[in-house]
Amino acid sequence: MLVLACLSPGVSNGQCSLYVNASDGNDANAGGRTSPLRSVEYAYNIAPTGTSICIDAGNYVWGDDADGIQLSVQDKSITMVLNAFAGDDVVRFSENEFKLDSGGGVLTFRSGSTDKLVLGQSSDNGAASAGWGFLHTLSLKSGTLDIENIRFQLASVVGNPDWVDPSTGFKPAPDSAGIRIGQAELVGNIVYEAGARSYLFEGLEGESPASFELPDTNIGNRLTLSNGNAISFARPTDLRGAVVSLENSGLVAFNGEVSIENPSTELLWDSNTSGRVEFNDGIRWLPSPSSDVVFPLSGMHPVSVKQLTLQPETSSSFSGELRYSGSRQLFVENLHVSAPSGGSVSLDLYVLDGEVSLGNSDSSMHLIGHTFVSSQLHLQGDIVLTAYANLSQAEFIVSDNGIVNLGDHALHAHSGALISADGIVSSAQDGELRLGNDSIVNGNGLIESLVVTGVASLAIAKIESSTFAIMRMPRSQLVKALPPVLFSKVPQEH
Repeated sequence: MLVLACLSPGVSNGQCSLYVNASDGNDANAGGRTSPLRSVEYAYNIAPTGTSICIDAGNYVWGDDADGIQLSVQDKSITMVLNAFAGDDVVRFSENEFKLDSGGGVLTFRSGSTDKLVLGQSSDNGAASAGWGFLHTLSLKSGTLDIENIRFQLASVVGNPDWVDPSTGFKPAPDSAGIRIGQAELVGNIVYEAGARSYLFEGLEGESPASFELPDTNIGNRLTLSNGNAISFARPTDLRGAVVSLENSGLVAFNGEVSIENPSTELLWDSNTSGRVEFNDGIRWLPSPSSDVVFPLSGMHPVSVKQLTLQPETSSSFSGELRYSGSRQLFVENLHVSAPSGGSVSLDLYVLDGEVSLGNSDSSMHLIGHTFVSSQLHLQGDIVLTAYANLSQAEFIVSDNGIVNLGDHALHAHSGALISADGIVSSAQDGELRLGNDSIVNGNGLIESLVVTGVASLAIAKIESSTFAIMRMPRSQLVKALPPVLFSKVPQEH
């Protein structure tokens, strides 16, 4: 009996301090059940914090809110209860902009006799040609928006600066229209009507972290991450067809898996900002058969990737490139290549600038293809060089400016690999470069620790350079290696 009573008008009178009705309300009224207000913003402004406002279904097109619905009283917490009215069960906000900027306040929407709230174009859209009659911008600057108990839907007009009213051909949205996120926290999920949108994450440095949920698909969307505070995305994020501009000085954390497709995903790395970007559940890279197969990572941002999964959308052989030319750090903890049925896959790695760290201490990472290092590569776990059927051999090339730090880990060059080192391959006490059958080492650089494995050991592996410096090598292999190699000093046994 208590649940049914909560949804009845009589008990709503006892629960709500104010009532709002789009068709029968007037802001000169007292705001009671039989004398409701007209404006959602006015009701919010005069309601005491911690109280509830009952909002009847209808079209909130203009009212007294020429600038939209601006809910900006600092630290005010209000509950808005949605109720059906006169056969209508949808509350529609269609007043230019919906903005929450309440500091530590919480705006909670709860279902009364309906749970439907739609932001966007009014069902009576005759006023859209005059630039109003629809809501074009959702702005969550500060505070908490709790929509967990209702269906909170954004119509296709919200966040689209290019939207054109099909009935008039008029473009009423300003160029600034979009979905703007500062330091607000979102509790619950938005229901997105299909449409292209512009998202701007613009929290300032020192502000509280923010969280937000993007649509399941983002085709045609533009995401500008210029946040100085931390912003996180909890759910998996599909960025196929999206333009993502990374201009952040604060942390950007994708806590669900991110899907990226070439050529439809465009990643723009700003060279003047240096905020960290984390892909904490990894990236699924889905290149199409006819695409440019380079996955570029650049800019000043430190980037960490839990796992990079290459999953080409083709049944034939496929070759791709992971190219890092940033001036900071890239950390890839795991790399997984999914070979299509009837085909094979290779992924070339180019470390052109900055520092790249690969692997983790719990498992070995396979590099399937060619690796080229002209800056710094650090191993955080064992790495295995592997060649698939479409490659004659796996190559690991260190230019004269390149540095590879093995640490205490092993770089395994399995059957037929080519190691060409004009730079430095350094290691800690337990780190080593391990050559397998038919492997070749050449170049004019320095390798601090070399071990040859395989059935015939060094008789099968080849060291082609006459100027190579090898600092540590097992004594059993030293004599065989000495004739073609010029040591900078006698190698230590290890």
